[in-house]
Amino acid sequence: MPGGGYFYTGHPVLGLFDAVVEGFLLLVVLGTLLLVLGGDPAGRWPDVWIFSAILAVEKLITIYHAFHYIGELLPADRSFRPAEPRFGPT
Repeated sequence: MPGGGYFYTGHPVLGLFDAVVEGFLLLVVLGTLLLVLGGDPAGRWPDVWIFSAILAVEKLITIYHAFHYIGELLPADRSFRPAEPRFGPT
């Protein structure tokens, strides 16, 4: 899901922004691809490749950010155990 990593880590504004941008880029790539396959003589293959590359870079940035935010969300030390509360006299 576009923006899902941001939503999972508690960044809904970034998730919404990412979903809108990724959805727009995906529609542009699919639209230009349909024009090319439909026989558009303008030769839009460079457009397909350019927008596909932009979409790929955007997706890589999203994956990098999601790994970063998940790293902040989850503890790195798996042997970590919270301290036991001390109630009453010791």
